Amino acid sequence: MHHFTETILKTCDIKTRYGIMNLIEKCLLSIGQNNTLMMHRLIQKMGRFVVHQESPDKPWRQSQLWCHEESFKVLKQKSSNMNINLKIDVLSNMDNLLLLQLNYVNVQGSYENFSKELRMLCMYGFPSKYIPSDLVMNNLVALDMSYSNIKSSINVDRHPKLENREKLIRSCAKDKRFIGSLKILNLIFCEQLRSLVGFVEFPALEILIATNCNELVEVCESVQIRVELVYIDLRYYNKLEKLTMGMLNKVKTLLLDGCNLGESRIEIRDK
Repeated sequence: MHHFTETILKTCDIKTRYGIMNLIEKCLLSIGQNNTLMMHRLIQKMGRFVVHQESPDKPWRQSQLWCHEESFKVLKQKSSNMNINLKIDVLSNMDNLLLLQLNYVNVQGSYENFSKELRMLCMYGFPSKYIPSDLVMNNLVALDMSYSNIKSSINVDRHPKLENREKLIRSCAKDKRFIGSLKILNLIFCEQLRSLVGFVEFPALEILIATNCNELVEVCESVQIRVELVYIDLRYYNKLEKLTMGMLNKVKTLLLDGCNLGESRIEIRDK
């Protein structure tokens, strides 16, 4: 969805409201299926050539890297395997790193060493069971861990069962991993995902996507206190047993196609 692109680019201080429309009018961009932004391959190739010419022989001086070979040359990693080992320490000095895509990479080390300026982090095939507990990013707005081994959005063992919403909020507010800036969470095709919990850790969340997660059985009630949510996509869950929503005043899109909701309670209230 092009709204996702706009959300990310705005946090990079790039004005998009009129820029994207101008590019569409000039046929440099188009809107494809599922409201996605599309670019002609020749235009994409030309743009990448221009960036490459910034420093052809020294890729670390280029403003963008998308070629795997050059990326790992910069990171001083050499591997011919699909699953690549990467030490997070090599990213710690990249203070201007805003957009990072590490698909099917085995990341080693503390996530506290990630650049604090990151706006988008994409990690397809993430091997761990939970979103890392030391992922502290005050500026992160988009987190994509699709096709991963995640079983739960947070490690529920770290949070004792709490009696009410207020205690839950106070508990998570003390957590070092509280990602207060996150607006987009994408967990599609996480085939081991069983529960979406701990939404109080994402107070700014606007877009939640978790489709085709065949093992998902529970969406925690804490989702209903995320009043900033405008887009929720929870399609194709045959095993979903618990879904309770309320007070989602800003929700414009709620997709539940293919879900077996049973006695789940869905309630979108007006202010």
